[in-house]
Amino acid sequence: MKKKNLISMLVFLLVSSFVFAQNPNTVKIDFNEDQLLLWIPADENALKVRLIDQNQVELYAEKLYASDFRRNLDLSNLPNGVYHVEIDGKQRVLKQELIKNKQGLFLDNKAVVFKPRVIAFEENEKMIRLTFNNPTSNRSSVKVYDSEGNLVTKMKNGENYFNKVLDFSQLPQGEYSIAVQKAGRDYLEKIYIGE
Repeated sequence: MKKKNLISMLVFLLVSSFVFAQNPNTVKIDFNEDQLLLWIPADENALKVRLIDQNQVELYAEKLYASDFRRNLDLSNLPNGVYHVEIDGKQRVLKQELIKNKQGLFLDNKAVVFKPRVIAFEENEKMIRLTFNNPTSNRSSVKVYDSEGNLVTKMKNGENYFNKVLDFSQLPQGEYSIAVQKAGRDYLEKIYIGE
């Protein structure tokens, strides 16, 4: 029994070392038996990694910091089903579908969702460009709030791409929040409008 565990552990270490050594500069999501292998390099600018089930219940979450992230998660106690690994970065969210059944673990559909991007024009910081893609047929919405939580403006968009300039020149200086809802997710960006 001890010999079998030792052999399994050595095989696991060899496989995980091989997977992580192939390309050190990309996100790796892989598996070995009932182990989920995650490796996220520091230059990915990832903020959080999550494992969620098909009902959007968060089973595992961890904030990431400015160093390489490596985890081996034991999924042997999870029931068979469909799960998702989400790596939430500053500019995008990487989603990887994970299927567990009696044959083992399988990686399936992978998707990248780009977050909304806020750009202040250098010559006039009261003009803010907001851009994002919306690959689904769902409508997206944008709401801007002042520092006290009052709604300043709202917009809806049914296009696949949103590219608008928001004019803050008639508003007082201060902090504003731009809330974007697209593809079933909410994003919040805080900006400061000066004089």
